[in-house]
Amino acid sequence: AAIAAADPYVNFTQYTRVMIIFPNPGSCGWAGLGTLGCSTLSSADGSFTASSNWNLANYFSSIDNGVKLITHEGGHNLTLHHASTRAFLNTTTGLYETLGPVGTAGTHNEYGDTHSAMGNWNLGHYAAPHKQQIGWFSAGNVQTVESNGSFSIQPFENITGGLQALKVRRGTGNNAWLWLEFRQAIGLYDSTLNSQVRSGALVHHSDASTGTYTHLIDFTPNTGNNFSDAAKLPGTGTWIDPYTNVSFSVDSMVPSSALNVTVNYGPVPCVNSNPTVSISPSNPSAQASTPINYTVTVTNNDSSGCTASDFNMTSALPIEWSYSFGAGTLNIAPGSSKSTTMTKTSPAGTAPGTYSVNSTANRVAGSATGNANATIIVKPVTTVTTSGTYQPRSTVTMTATVTSGGSPASGASVKFVLTKPNGTTSRTVTANSSGVATWKYKLSPRDPNGDYSVTGQATYNGLTGDPSTAATFTVQ
Repeated sequence: AAIAAADPYVNFTQYTRVMIIFPNPGSCGWAGLGTLGCSTLSSADGSFTASSNWNLANYFSSIDNGVKLITHEGGHNLTLHHASTRAFLNTTTGLYETLGPVGTAGTHNEYGDTHSAMGNWNLGHYAAPHKQQIGWFSAGNVQTVESNGSFSIQPFENITGGLQALKVRRGTGNNAWLWLEFRQAIGLYDSTLNSQVRSGALVHHSDASTGTYTHLIDFTPNTGNNFSDAAKLPGTGTWIDPYTNVSFSVDSMVPSSALNVTVNYGPVPCVNSNPTVSISPSNPSAQASTPINYTVTVTNNDSSGCTASDFNMTSALPIEWSYSFGAGTLNIAPGSSKSTTMTKTSPAGTAPGTYSVNSTANRVAGSATGNANATIIVKPVTTVTTSGTYQPRSTVTMTATVTSGGSPASGASVKFVLTKPNGTTSRTVTANSSGVATWKYKLSPRDPNGDYSVTGQATYNGLTGDPSTAATFTVQ
């Protein structure tokens, strides 16, 4: 509607950005919306490719709020997702830490970065990974670091061909990165940021889960987990990643000029983590006392600096069921997985039902348990009934009632076999929700007088029961 209203005055095919500011109708639960990148739009002058955003006019009564809103929604138009924070709680110590083990998701606050316009209502520059994504850095502005070195980072706000961001690999052999940048009170935007952030290195973490978001990490994680003071400052020593072999220090700062940083890669540390155990299939079925086979897979989640570990396999559930493993001990290298067969056997007479099954991988440095189920089933029982005497050419009604473990076997497949004086015939019927299957057989002129018998045999949950006792009737 907005494009149609402006069409007489604008040739939209000449534009790639459409920003709409309109009065608040009172029913919007947002201040602005923006498309993620461009799409094809239509106008009176023809189709055109553009991004678009919609913004409520009342937010522009304050210049600061208007700038915050338009730079946020405009960032979406440039393909940027939100500027988030990522916190890591060490469950052993109960304290927050700057980073958890490689690949750990941590806790995200989608709008939590208060130092980027892509966070929640602020004037900060887009973070370094976002500037890189949209091509706002020149070749000399970013340096990828994978070995020891000292670096001088220039202020983030200046237009320069010099170094403004370090992209530091988070340890040897992984695809996680630390982005270091240097914010200063230069211009109207970053001058609004907390002074702590402008006194050291602001660091974002990226890995396979980051996508087009950014994830700010906290180098003062236990000051209330408040990312407003997230920077790594000079004079605070060397930060050593407890889970990889990377470390860095902020050596000094020259206000409005440079931040001096040293990066080091040492030996890869050994960090033990609990393994992961999975069991498949998740819920197989079998009769009581029939062995059930599972595949148990154990993954060693230790860091690459550790040696291989022996994991001893046990199982506690279901109680009183016997079990055995194809391999009772699995020797697994860090980052690798191995599988073995687990066979569980229920005692004779085990009641039908679903039972919890588990398997535990044990070692001194930590254990873990995987879970699955097993369903005990019994052969269906079929009872067939019919009336005693029928006239020639009448319709004979034969009824089979099927139960499994004493309950109606809804959906059971019942094969009726009718034995006549001159041969046999059969029909398969599906039982209803009450476990009842009915066959109505029309006697033909070829069906002689005499004695007839009918049996039923049901198949349910993959098990075929025994044929029923024959029911008889007479045609005369």
